[in-house]
Amino acid sequence: MKERKTRRGIIALGLCLLSLMGGLILWFSHGPTIDRQAKDALQPVVSLPDPTGSNVVPIKPLPVSDDPQTPPTGKAPSRSKEIQSAAQALNVPVDFWGKVVDQNSNVIVQAKIVARVRQWSGRGTAVRPGFVELQRESDGAGVFEITGAKGDSLRIESIIKDGYVLSSKAQTSFGYNISTNHLPDRQNPVVFRLWKSGSPQQLVSHRLSRLGIPSDGTAQHFDLIAQ
Repeated sequence: MKERKTRRGIIALGLCLLSLMGGLILWFSHGPTIDRQAKDALQPVVSLPDPTGSNVVPIKPLPVSDDPQTPPTGKAPSRSKEIQSAAQALNVPVDFWGKVVDQNSNVIVQAKIVARVRQWSGRGTAVRPGFVELQRESDGAGVFEITGAKGDSLRIESIIKDGYVLSSKAQTSFGYNISTNHLPDRQNPVVFRLWKSGSPQQLVSHRLSRLGIPSDGTAQHFDLIAQ
């Protein structure tokens, strides 16, 4: 009987030791993880407020350019707009003051002036020129003016007054946005000289000969009017 009791006690003690050892093994293998989880659970949770009320993070809008040439959508300007801008850059203000006089510098009033201004425009896929016709009349001082037009050049097509013709030496073309430009001045108008037309006269011809003409450089006079 005593031997049986002793064996039971030894077995019970062995079971107790095994249980204790198992508990120690479990504690060493899982204890630090449990402690870390417990510490993490004790840390305060800080959350940022969501201004949109959703889980979507708002994206900062792209900056808008102040340049009126840049569309707000960020797209490049179209080809047609580029052509129109190029045409507008060629057209500048065209102002002009002129004065009509006769061969003796007397003013000519009510002379009819026709002028044309060259203007550029964007049509299709290219910049093309066009012309605007303007009509003016000289006032009591023989002066006429052209203001408010836009383009890059001006041409006086005609100056008409009964009994007069425009001098063939008159300058009739003026640039405003080309290599040589005209500087308009109200106080100093461009003078256009008209010659009074009359009955045509017969020209006198004369055949010259070197005979009798000295070769020492002395000036000689020839009358081509007297018959």
